[in-house]
Amino acid sequence: MKRFILLAALIILSKIIFGQASSNAQFIENKGQFLSNVDFKLPLNAGDVYFEGNTITYNFYEKGKQTAIRHGDSTLNPITKGHAYKAHFVGANSTCIAKGELKNDNFYNYFLGSDSSKWKSHVNSYRKIGFTNLYNNINIKFYKKTKHLKYDLIIKAGGNPDDIKIFYEGAEKTSLTNGHLHINTSVGKVVEQSPYAYQIINDKEVKIACEYVLKQDTLSFNITQPYDTTKELIIDPPILIFSTYTGSFADNWGFTATYDDLGNM
Repeated sequence: MKRFILLAALIILSKIIFGQASSNAQFIENKGQFLSNVDFKLPLNAGDVYFEGNTITYNFYEKGKQTAIRHGDSTLNPITKGHAYKAHFVGANSTCIAKGELKNDNFYNYFLGSDSSKWKSHVNSYRKIGFTNLYNNINIKFYKKTKHLKYDLIIKAGGNPDDIKIFYEGAEKTSLTNGHLHINTSVGKVVEQSPYAYQIINDKEVKIACEYVLKQDTLSFNITQPYDTTKELIIDPPILIFSTYTGSFADNWGFTATYDDLGNM
């Protein structure tokens, strides 16, 4: 009984600590509490995103139903519809190195099952994560910006943006609308806004024309003007919008705006 009370107290304390830092992105490191192929997990308010080296798994649930159940609606069937899809970086290096950046003050404790050897405590989370050498001389970083998930592709000297290809597996449909990538699932739509590319030349940001190309569920980037290949090129899609998953950051990740089919905010 004492052991149970102590365990419950630790879980409550972990939740309190988490609540104090909920305004930050929570990329949670894997210390053995997740499957071995997972480097980091990002909780959403109605799903999760798993970062697995050269693959990202998006796992979503019915947001409205999840919110109602959390707020005590016992009239609903607790079985919730979900949809998962994967984004594979085709031809990427299988040995790319994952690293957390800007560690949060809070931590997570995982007391799962009765085997205490499998429990994990003081699991860190980070506001940003990066994968070095995803492709040769190409890195990628993920972080939060204005309550949205965002990523940057950093093409260093010697890197080739034509190497970057992302295959979407498991989505109901992928399409380009006014330059934005739309990913339809059975529980909502994800929008990856049209990319913005630039270089820093003489301490000034210089825009480089860039656009998506989508062929058979595989996304690539077309750089439509010459650029200085001796300097870094940043491909910077503005934000990823999970259009079904609105809410406050207290629910982990909230989203407040999206584009319509005409590209209007």
